[in-house]
Amino acid sequence: MRLEKQLIKKMYYETFLMENETKPTLDVLGQAYVNEEKNEISDGSYIRFAQGEFYYRHQDFEAAIFKW
Repeated sequence: MRLEKQLIKKMYYETFLMENETKPTLDVLGQAYVNEEKNEISDGSYIRFAQGEFYYRHQDFEAAIFKW
């Protein structure tokens, strides 16, 4: 699926799950964020966006707004 369609359908976070189908979604996204922060030059905004989408999908709007 193209990135545009993923963003419209709020399914971008699923790109992180393709290789880790057995772990819970929040664990995968959290680990991705921790790994990104270990880099000398890090930009975790795309991971935080994915976390926001996940929270939005589960109707935790306060957490979604915080992540976005």
